[in-house]
Amino acid sequence: MIEHDLAEATETDAIEVGWLVAKRAAAIRAGDAEYLASRYAPGALTFGFAPPCSAIAGAASDVVWVRDWFDRMPHPPRYAIGALTVSVAGDLAFCHSVDEVRDRRATGRRAWSARLARRRRTRLDVTLGYSRIDGVWRLSVERVLVLAE
Repeated sequence: MIEHDLAEATETDAIEVGWLVAKRAAAIRAGDAEYLASRYAPGALTFGFAPPCSAIAGAASDVVWVRDWFDRMPHPPRYAIGALTVSVAGDLAFCHSVDEVRDRRATGRRAWSARLARRRRTRLDVTLGYSRIDGVWRLSVERVLVLAE
């Protein structure tokens, strides 16, 4: 009976974490800096090309910094999650996906990411690590790599 309860709890947690990943993508599409910054755990480590996927640990939890990132874009990007997997063990969860960003840039604005300035569509290899802190899933580790076309 204990194994069954553990499996059920893990499945429920995986669904909840998957929902948080989808909510993160929706926040990126909406340019919701407040939501994105609020989801990080204290001391979160982030590795990537731009906020909310920044090379500067902790900066992604600064709402002003994330808002500045969105302000560099003429519009928030189109963002889609692909092939999401979620693994949960107790209070830790790891997610992996191959996501796609489509640039909505308009003329006359500076590029929001030098790496993406040459492209309209970019695929990202994304790994997210969540920790349950006081009953709430918080983003503790975020790694985002730009995949070669």
